Amino acid sequence: IVAMVVASALAICLPLQVSAQDTKKTDFVAKDVKDRTVNSKSYRGKVLLVFINSHETGDAMRPVTEKMILKYGHNPKVGQVSIADLQELDFYKKPFAKDHISGAHDRTVKRIKGVLKKNKRPPIPGLSRNLHIIIDFEGKLVKRFHHFNPLKHVTVVVINKQGDTVGS
Repeated sequence: IVAMVVASALAICLPLQVSAQDTKKTDFVAKDVKDRTVNSKSYRGKVLLVFINSHETGDAMRPVTEKMILKYGHNPKVGQVSIADLQELDFYKKPFAKDHISGAHDRTVKRIKGVLKKNKRPPIPGLSRNLHIIIDFEGKLVKRFHHFNPLKHVTVVVINKQGDTVGS
């Protein structure tokens, strides 16, 4: 289903009449685990896949992200951001957690490179620089994408070129 929604968004992406209020629902500025600022507006003109998971669905997210990376990872018209909803997990609220979490970026880059190699796909240029994992300790960011409960469901939200949510 996710692949169909993404394919539809990529194929169609027709200009829509969008009010400023509608686009504000999905706009965000956040710091990723490498302390880089991620502004969703910088993805305008691309289809943006927002992967949302939690400590409960983390392992279930892996096959979904791998399929999406293989299908869309080399497409310059598709951007990807991961948001981890950790509001329910007290461990990650402790001061040393940020160092532990920042290692997730490096592990993810290594895993993606392995998946590409295993599937005989070329490396993705700038992968480490363009991969953004955002930790949402308070759940404020996840609430903007309220399609499913990230504690129970693997969620991929598809945002079109104009910044509108078109599916999940």
